[in-house]
Amino acid sequence: MRWGKDDKPSAIMEINTDITKRKKAEEALQKAKDELELKALERTKELIQTNERLTSELIRRKSVEEMLWKAAERYENLFENSSVGIS
Repeated sequence: MRWGKDDKPSAIMEINTDITKRKKAEEALQKAKDELELKALERTKELIQTNERLTSELIRRKSVEEMLWKAAERYENLFENSSVGIS
C-alpha cells in the first residue's frame, strides 16, 4: 500500500500466485511416499515370514544332524565292541 502526501492510501498492490502446480506436486509426492511406505511394510512382512521359515528349517536340520551323530556313534560303538569279527 502506498500512502499519499496527505497520509491517505493512494495505491494498493495485490499479488496473486497460482499454487495449483505446487499443490499437485505435493499430492503426487505424498502419494508416492505412501506407496513406498506400503511396499516397505509388505517387504518387511515377507522378510519376517522368510526368516521364520529359515529358522524352522535350521532347527529341523540341527535335529537331523544330531540324530545322525548319535546313529554314527551307536554304529561305531557296535563295531568297536563287537566280539564277532566284522569284515
